[in-house]
Amino acid sequence: MAIRHFLSLRDLSPGELAQVIDLAIEMKAAKRE
Repeated sequence: MAIRHFLSLRDLSPGELAQVIDLAIEMKAAKRE
């Protein structure tokens, strides 16, 4: 599911891509806590 989501990132604008990356980083940080 996550892989398929990342494969679609090519369709996003740079701004949207940055938001997705920030969200992914937040999710990883939340999993560590």
